[in-house]
Amino acid sequence: MSKIPLSSFEAGVMSALGAISLYLRSRPDYDQAELTKYVDFFKNTRQPDAESSAFNLPLDAVGGDLSNVQEAIKAGAGSKPM
Repeated sequence: MSKIPLSSFEAGVMSALGAISLYLRSRPDYDQAELTKYVDFFKNTRQPDAESSAFNLPLDAVGGDLSNVQEAIKAGAGSKPM
């Protein structure tokens, strides 16, 4: 998979989506199947001429596997401002 260049704003939005998703996952009523259903719906609405990797990037930030981010947070990564 090739890297998708992101502006600082886009990277911030991706981080915000990841933070929202991780918060939702921490809730006792979190339902992965429901989230996946909605994420897949929007992935399937991609216009034919849209580049799939770029289009799916924010959706994956919400519904993808974020276990590596969860582990980094548990290990204290990002706990101090840069």
